[in-house]
Amino acid sequence: MSPPDTAATGVGASLPRLDAREKVTGRAQYIADMVRPGMLHAAVHASPLAHARIRGYDIAEALAVPGVACVLTGDDFPDGRMGAFIKDEPAIAKGKVRYPGEPVAVVAAEDEETARRAARAGPRR
Repeated sequence: MSPPDTAATGVGASLPRLDAREKVTGRAQYIADMVRPGMLHAAVHASPLAHARIRGYDIAEALAVPGVACVLTGDDFPDGRMGAFIKDEPAIAKGKVRYPGEPVAVVAAEDEETARRAARAGPRR
C-alpha cells in the first residue's frame, strides 16, 4: 500500500502563506492598528494581592485623569461566570480577589497611554 498523496491531503505539504508579503514588508494590518472615530482604548487594573476581600472601589483618581471616559468594576457587571473548563470565575473580580493579577477594574480612555496611566492611579498597598 502506498502512502497518500500529500497534495491531496495537505498533511506534510508546505502551503503558501497568503499574508507573507504584507507581514515581511511591514504592511500587514493587525487589530492593534485599527482606528475608528470615537474609539476608546482599555487598560486593566490587576490585583497585586493573592487573596483579598474587596471592600469598595475608589475610582476618583482614575476618573480625574484627562481623557478617561469611564472606569468599570465588578459591581458594573452581572453575576455571570466564565472559565475555560469550569464556569466559576467572574470576568472582573467581584467581592474578593483570588490570585495576583486578577482584573479588578477596567479603564476606558481616549488613547492607550492615558488608559494605562489611569489604571495605575489610585491607592496601593
